[in-house]
Amino acid sequence: GELGSILGLEIKKQLGKNKVCILWGYTNDNDLGYMVDREAYQLECQETNVTKWPIGIPEEYIGCIIENAREFIK
Repeated sequence: GELGSILGLEIKKQLGKNKVCILWGYTNDNDLGYMVDREAYQLECQETNVTKWPIGIPEEYIGCIIENAREFIK
């Protein structure tokens, strides 16, 4: 899935000013769509119309990324 900018900014905020976090991935025809925050689902925009991510799961996913990154950079 493609990470929405709001969620990317949350990672940046949580990891601190002087940390760099690079997320990368690739997909094929089974793309899950955009990972957007809970509020975006109320907008019924392009990203929320095509995503297969249920509401709330992207935030949980980002939480795991932040938690694992904190362990890694200790």
